[in-house]
Amino acid sequence: MDGKLNQEEDAGSEANGIVDVKDNDKDKDEFKSNQNNAANDEDDDQERYKKQKSLFIFKYDNILRSLLRDLISNSYFAGFIYHLIAFNSLLLALDMP
Repeated sequence: MDGKLNQEEDAGSEANGIVDVKDNDKDKDEFKSNQNNAANDEDDDQERYKKQKSLFIFKYDNILRSLLRDLISNSYFAGFIYHLIAFNSLLLALDMP
């Protein structure tokens, strides 16, 4: 009777989402390998991006390209653009046909 009860409990625990520790370790290893592959792919993409030229003219380390990249990555740039949009909307509202 106890053997049958334990089997039923085991079947119920699997149905409730409790799985064997070995399965969890296998899932963790698979997750880590997927993360490593994603990191390697990202590094490859960055290297490929650095080799490309913008407009077929400017290399990645070109001074103009670097300055513009720094400008648009600045936190004040987004606020400046939003203010320009608001100012333009105000001017459009004040325009009389």
